[in-house]
Amino acid sequence: MRSRNGAGPAAAETAIGARKINTGKCEPSSQKSAPPPQISWKAAATATLGLITARFPRLAGADAPLRVGIRDDIKIAMPELSEQAVSRALKFYTSKTRYLQSCVEGRSRIGLDGEPAGVVSAMEAEHATHRLAKRQQKRKKPPAPQPTPQKLSLDDLKAAAARRRTASAPSP
Repeated sequence: MRSRNGAGPAAAETAIGARKINTGKCEPSSQKSAPPPQISWKAAATATLGLITARFPRLAGADAPLRVGIRDDIKIAMPELSEQAVSRALKFYTSKTRYLQSCVEGRSRIGLDGEPAGVVSAMEAEHATHRLAKRQQKRKKPPAPQPTPQKLSLDDLKAAAARRRTASAPSP
């Protein structure tokens, strides 16, 4: 495209000033695409648990402790899941109150197939009981009292204003 003075596109822009003319050239957009929305780790853990229980339905709704080392079993059976996703999902699942309550000494653990795979030891049961007690203690702890702001009366406000006036008054 030629401008009135016969010059090329660059001259057309400068001849007109701040207004830009469509020269037909493709310019990169100054707008960046928005980043993908972030989901919380709990939502991601829940989604991963959904995938695991869909693949291993005997784990769904099982009210029993999981086999020690089940993380490795899941990673081998489902290589499409990242190690971090599996770890977070298991951490989320095993920290639930219902799961901790099921960790009683001598109770059978289950594997991916839903079959018994070991038992809960005394130390593991004690750890679960400790976590539950700590959780209950945290819930029962009364909130710290908030300091109440001192309410000033009209006389207090007038006295404060008088002090400010005398402090900022010029000295003779």
